[in-house]
Amino acid sequence: MGELAAYIRPGDATERKDLVNTFVLIGAGMVGALTALAALLNAYFTRRNLQNAREALHQQRSLEEQRAQEDALQAYFEQSGGLLTEQDLINTGREDVRQLAQAQSHTVLARLDGSRKGALLRFLHVAELIRTDDPMEDLLRVTRLKHTDKPIAKLDGADLSSADLSGAVLGPWHGRPCLGRPQRRRPSASWHK
Repeated sequence: MGELAAYIRPGDATERKDLVNTFVLIGAGMVGALTALAALLNAYFTRRNLQNAREALHQQRSLEEQRAQEDALQAYFEQSGGLLTEQDLINTGREDVRQLAQAQSHTVLARLDGSRKGALLRFLHVAELIRTDDPMEDLLRVTRLKHTDKPIAKLDGADLSSADLSGAVLGPWHGRPCLGRPQRRRPSASWHK
């Protein structure tokens, strides 16, 4: 206890100097600890702000992509409506008009997500541009799998026994064949490796 009393009530100049040095060291340690705490908090909030900024950027890009798809679909509906009314697309014998409609369908289908592709197929069905009761046949007819090398759709489990796939390149979908097991493929189709 005698040593503690010397710090509480220093008796000479050396003890007072030691007491001041001790308080200076304690103060410097507290300032250093507070500085380190402030740096850690700053790093935490900076990281959190960066993550929030990334999420906001991802949401913004997602919204822009959705808007672009909506705009593409709306423009497609307007162009197809014009072809239906002005060029009588359903009954026309003009191959150039049909090819234009098909090219527009291919272009827009490649840019759309699943629900918007469904809306496009419903439009084509209602407009009587595709005339079957089988949606898979409609999809095959609209996208024309014949003579294409671009992946268009995942068709696992689809019954394509009556589909003409001559010249089609049938590739894997996440490591699995698009159209079922290899033993079910048609001999004229080539499997893309």
